[in-house]
Amino acid sequence: MFAHRPLASEKTSDYLGRPYTIVLAATTFLIGALLMGLAPSFHILMAGCVVAGIGIVSESAEEAEFRVVEITKAASSGSGQGGSSSTSWHGQGVWKELLLRSSPPVRRMLIAAIGLIFFMQASGNDAVIYYCPEVFKAAGIHSKKMLFGVNVTMGFAKTFGFG
Repeated sequence: MFAHRPLASEKTSDYLGRPYTIVLAATTFLIGALLMGLAPSFHILMAGCVVAGIGIVSESAEEAEFRVVEITKAASSGSGQGGSSSTSWHGQGVWKELLLRSSPPVRRMLIAAIGLIFFMQASGNDAVIYYCPEVFKAAGIHSKKMLFGVNVTMGFAKTFGFG
């Protein structure tokens, strides 16, 4: 089933070189991960899984089969709600499951994410927007129109994750 991947990565590596092949595989995996994360339907989610799967480069067919078995086992286990085959389950109890009965790896990820958000707020990261006009006045921009434009630009940059 996955025999085409090592062959394709070998030919791609010969043609593009190993570093570009790794970048191509990582980009393909990223696109698949974004599709899965932003999927509005089950079909888009599965398409994202396929795209992400193409981006995973396995060293051998045995490793690829092992990964498929592990993923299939995890996907079919479900959470007592009937797994992915149930059409009556619409996410009930997800927060309770996440916060109260999460596995140790999920708990560590949750603590890391909440800790990161907390320390960003505690360090005054958002104060940059508040003091932006004062900083740029000190830097030599005195026009109110320019200061407003810089403040809006900084707001967009922070909103879209550039700052």
